[in-house]
Amino acid sequence: MALLLKANTAVDVLIGPFVDGANGKDTEEAETPVVLLSKNGQALAAKNDVTVPVHDNAGYYNCELDATDLNTEGTLVLVVEDSATALGVRHEYNVLCEAAYDSMFAVKDTGFMDVNIKTIGRTDAQETEANNLETICASSNGSALTEAGGTGDHLTAVPLHADWQNGGRLDLILDIIAADTTTDIPALIAATEAKIDTIDGIVDNILADTNELQTDWANGGRLDLILDIIAADTTTDIPALIAAAEAKIDTIDGIVDNILVDTNELQTDWANGGRLDLILDIIAADTTTDIPATITTMQGNVTDILADTNELQTDWANGGRLDLLIDAILADTGELQTDWADGGRLDLLIDAILADTNELQTDDYPTSIAALQTDLDTLTDAAGEPGQGAPPVSASLVDKIAYLYKFMRNKIMTDATTIEVYDDAGAVVDHKATISDDGTDFTRGEFGTGP
Repeated sequence: MALLLKANTAVDVLIGPFVDGANGKDTEEAETPVVLLSKNGQALAAKNDVTVPVHDNAGYYNCELDATDLNTEGTLVLVVEDSATALGVRHEYNVLCEAAYDSMFAVKDTGFMDVNIKTIGRTDAQETEANNLETICASSNGSALTEAGGTGDHLTAVPLHADWQNGGRLDLILDIIAADTTTDIPALIAATEAKIDTIDGIVDNILADTNELQTDWANGGRLDLILDIIAADTTTDIPALIAAAEAKIDTIDGIVDNILVDTNELQTDWANGGRLDLILDIIAADTTTDIPATITTMQGNVTDILADTNELQTDWANGGRLDLLIDAILADTGELQTDWADGGRLDLLIDAILADTNELQTDDYPTSIAALQTDLDTLTDAAGEPGQGAPPVSASLVDKIAYLYKFMRNKIMTDATTIEVYDDAGAVVDHKATISDDGTDFTRGEFGTGP
């Protein structure tokens, strides 16, 4: 509600509270407010009184207004704009003319407002006519009235005289007013007082809640502590979590970019005529022609060797072809007995034959068969990936396949100038090559060793 001020009269008003611009609750007690006034809705202008408001208490400042500041009856708006440290302040006042203000606020011993008639038909401050009217009304029968000629005779025949008599027209009206004054009006006043008491109780409750809020908002109060916790989370935990999440997102984004680059490169390599497609074509050609043919030839050789060996075993058995021949030779030629004795001629020949046969059994075809079996096992056994280093020029077919599998399976990273193949753990670069793209041709150099 707007406060009332007396026109053309200097006055001190209390303005505020001035509170901290950041948290909206801490009081600011070192401000130098610049006061602006708007009279009856006109443009704001600095107050005429040059005194700078000074702090009183609890963020409120004493502001002096002079008669010029209050020279216009009606609404008066006082404004102090936001400063670097405090929020702005706004107050509204109603400026009353001097007589109206004095009528309401001048001290009365009886406690009633001034309702005396000051003058009748005059513009000055004389009270003669009002006093004469009071004297006339004070007489019970109008005897104080005189003729217009001024003879002093009582005007008992004046029509007003009868109306004022007991039972007269005006007297009856006054009786009705008096009856209302002693019954209806007191009842209305009592009802109004009851409502005022109710409102007073509500206001008391509001003041109690407001006082409680003042304590809660004070430094260390309930709401202040909650705000401190929120402020701490806002300035530490939440920004830290957001920063960590953003860092992880950036890392994931980089990984995805690398995957997309590798995927695009693999699309080209796997396309018909691409790098990996050509290598697979070579492997497929070897697998379907050269290797099966070689294995077939070696199997035939092994079969022949086994057949010959088995035949020799049978020939040397008792009753076998060679055994029978020897038996016949022994029977027919006695002198051969000596030759067959240990160290004899034929014995030495047999020893030589046996030596040659044993060499065939161990050093020639059996060794070749074992080596072939080893090679076959190598093709089917699990094996580790090639180690770090440049792929050799003359690698075995197994090693070539191993390099291809490693390049297809392991982590590969590229940038503008280099492609790198990592080990199984994805931590060490085992092989790398240079790459370039001039907008027309994409070139990859020969792979060398990492890192």
